[in-house]
Amino acid sequence: MSGWKKLPGRLFSQNRDTVVDISRLTIKTFSTTSILPQGGGLGSKSPSKIEIPKGSIITRKSDMAYCQELVRKGDHDNYLCSLFSPQPVRELVWTIRALNLELSRIGDVVSQEAVGRMRYEFWKNAIDGAFKGQPPQLPVARALADVHSRFRLSKMWIRRLLKTREEYFLKSKFDTIKDLEQYGENTVASLIHLQLEALGVRDMQADQAARTIGQASAIATFLRSFPQLTTSKDNCFLPQELINKVRDKPNPNPPP
Repeated sequence: MSGWKKLPGRLFSQNRDTVVDISRLTIKTFSTTSILPQGGGLGSKSPSKIEIPKGSIITRKSDMAYCQELVRKGDHDNYLCSLFSPQPVRELVWTIRALNLELSRIGDVVSQEAVGRMRYEFWKNAIDGAFKGQPPQLPVARALADVHSRFRLSKMWIRRLLKTREEYFLKSKFDTIKDLEQYGENTVASLIHLQLEALGVRDMQADQAARTIGQASAIATFLRSFPQLTTSKDNCFLPQELINKVRDKPNPNPPP
């Protein structure tokens, strides 16, 4: 196959720009001695050819590069942490964190509830398609289909992430500190659970650590972003429970 290189379980173009999951391909060869002509490859009309059935997973190197750059710019702390993971798991981290950024940014660019619901519904369908090996033609969706085909991800973590992001978009505030902790467990911890799955870690103590880290990370993120969030949306993101405690407390230094 001119221009193509076979690696375990995958097929790369010579410049490694296109990646095909060969476990989902049907390869037909009419002649065992036939040779593809110069420039032959996918779609060639020569006697030997590769047919890609509908629903096959085809990703591009640029898809993963897109996810990597999105995370590097939008979630730099976790991007640096991802560099300590093995290469295949690193690509999974970039993909799921790129998806997380896509979901979280809906609230930054959309103000109308109906439009926001439509965007979340789109991503629900995109995720379903990716898990079926039929992603829409978007870099993050194609990358998600690719990493799922390699790691067989548990869909419940991504569903929990999306559902919580949508609920926060509709409400945009927390009533109690427990609500904030639950938000961190459903978002940050869900991403950690997916990474643990890819690493082959199945341990109750690791799961508990993931939940605790998720809660702490959410609190730290909101505290770090508090001035910017409060200024940009004219809203207070502290839990209402905490605000009420401060509001009801007498001022030790009342104005004269």
